[in-house]
Amino acid sequence: MEQKKFRVTNVNWVKHEFDAEDANDLAEYKYFLQHQRWKTSCPFILEWPFVDIIQMVEHKIVRQHINSIIKSQKKR
Repeated sequence: MEQKKFRVTNVNWVKHEFDAEDANDLAEYKYFLQHQRWKTSCPFILEWPFVDIIQMVEHKIVRQHINSIIKSQKKR
C-alpha cells in the first residue's frame, strides 16, 4: 500500500491589538473599507467584549479621536 504524503503548512499570521494611533493600523483598516477584504488576512486580535473586528476597530477609532473631532466641529 502506497503512503500518501500531505503537505501541512505552518503559516503563522502575526496578529496584534489594533492601535487607533498607529498609521499602519489605520491604513490597514482603510484598505479593508475600500476593498471589503484584508490585504492578506485580518492582522488584528479580537478583544473582549467585542464580537467582531470591525465593531472593535470602529469603537477604538471613535474613542481615540472623539475629542479632536469635537474640537474641529467647534471651530467652524
